[in-house]
Amino acid sequence: FMFHPEELPTVAREATDSFLAFVDSEDGDAARALGDSLERRGLGDSSQIALLLRLHQFCSSIPTNDDSADAKGLLTLVERFAASLVSGFGAAREEEIIAEQEQLRHALSTAIESQSRELFVKNHAIATAISGIVLADLDGRVTYVNRAFLTLWGYQSADEVVGKGFDGLWDDEDGRRILDRIVSRGGWVADHTGRKADGMGITVSLSASVIRDPSGAAIGIMASLVDMTERKHLETQMQQVQKMDDLGRLAGGIVHDFNNLLTAIGGYLQLLLLEAPPDSKLARDLTQIKIAVDRGTGLTKQLHYFTRQATGTKKLISLNDIVNETVALLNHSFPPGISIDLALSADLWMIEADSNQMSQVLMNLCVNARDAMSSGGVLTLRAENRVLDEFAASRLEGARPGAFLVLSVKDTGTGIDPATAA
Repeated sequence: FMFHPEELPTVAREATDSFLAFVDSEDGDAARALGDSLERRGLGDSSQIALLLRLHQFCSSIPTNDDSADAKGLLTLVERFAASLVSGFGAAREEEIIAEQEQLRHALSTAIESQSRELFVKNHAIATAISGIVLADLDGRVTYVNRAFLTLWGYQSADEVVGKGFDGLWDDEDGRRILDRIVSRGGWVADHTGRKADGMGITVSLSASVIRDPSGAAIGIMASLVDMTERKHLETQMQQVQKMDDLGRLAGGIVHDFNNLLTAIGGYLQLLLLEAPPDSKLARDLTQIKIAVDRGTGLTKQLHYFTRQATGTKKLISLNDIVNETVALLNHSFPPGISIDLALSADLWMIEADSNQMSQVLMNLCVNARDAMSSGGVLTLRAENRVLDEFAASRLEGARPGAFLVLSVKDTGTGIDPATAA
């Protein structure tokens, strides 16, 4: 705070009263107390000196009886009083300086602690982020990678990556182009194919930007990477499912029209059989035609199930019958190079299930097996009874002890490639 000029007359009176008391007692405590008070009230150094000079001048102008003894004695008291007042003033000033330094130290310590905590949180957030984080300089040399990146790219430690080129993380034709786009445009967001530590490809969503200092100058690159391999795979599967759904709806309409034709043909056959002599050649021919029509009707029923345009309810069924019906349909659609072997238990237990759904599941498995045998092969369908005890059930995830039917579909195809299996 600042000392207000209007307080000067008050200070002058206080200084005079204190000096007169000092003359009587030569007690410096009162003078030091006054100096302390004046400093804390904001009296400046120059004002203090001016006040003491006026006091010295006033005492020097007082007439004395003899030549100099009284005058020298009075001036000596002035000097002692001034020394005591300055001592109190200086002590108070020193305390204030120390207090200000302590406040400054505390404020500085708090600011440093806050910045350190903020920096720790930022660094920890980057280090523990679930997305892969890469920092690089403007020349593309990697300076930092987090743990998620090491896991994503298949590296064991950051030393395997730090110091290498950012463009080396991608396919040869993409690496340099990606780096150039980030630097020239200030950022880049797109899906790219990376090259993992083992040489395998990985599809990632790249979101990168240029790091700038407070003045706006570019000083580096930061990139965030998210694994998109599984998502791309699922998108491809969804597209295939959509195509199958579209094909199913188209086939369902055709099957419906074809079934109507077979119904009409079957009706006329029934009328012809009623008119034909029972043991005649015509009756036998008409009977064979009816058997063929009935088979065609069975095929359209299976196609209805396959295109998901028919529903059913759970009931006791024979899995062997489902397998035989499915195989009858497959024989019309499988290429000649694929043979179907059946290993069906004769005493197979009955099960309670939806025959339509069971047929559809088996059909899907068989179609997948067919696609895996592009050069031909053998498809084996096996159905058998099995009882699982506690030990056997514990070795199968999600299984429980009890009596079950086992339906297995085995093919001699190429199998799943290592990249898909990984």
